[in-house]
Amino acid sequence: MMLAPWSGGLMPDDSGKFTKDDVIKMVTWFTDHKIDWRHCSVCGQERIAISENLVATPILGGKGGLQLGGTTYPHVMTLCRNCGHERLFNAVVMGLMPASPATPEKPDG
Repeated sequence: MMLAPWSGGLMPDDSGKFTKDDVIKMVTWFTDHKIDWRHCSVCGQERIAISENLVATPILGGKGGLQLGGTTYPHVMTLCRNCGHERLFNAVVMGLMPASPATPEKPDG
């Protein structure tokens, strides 16, 4: 299943950082989905931090080149402060960002 891309926009904060309400939504989402985000899945330590901003993964072009600009996939990143392991959670799926509108299908002909 392909997750919806995000077409851009600013976070609620002018600096692009998550607001307290955003963090509450994230923690609620983790809890509701029974995700143990506080413990590192690699080292087992309870030293996880949530990134202050969205992180975005770029799209690779047709020949494997990095596409600059355009569509990205926004993520909430968690980071283990012990071993450095990072995990990404799709911000659209988490309800933090709206999905971009679907690309309209081209008519036949």
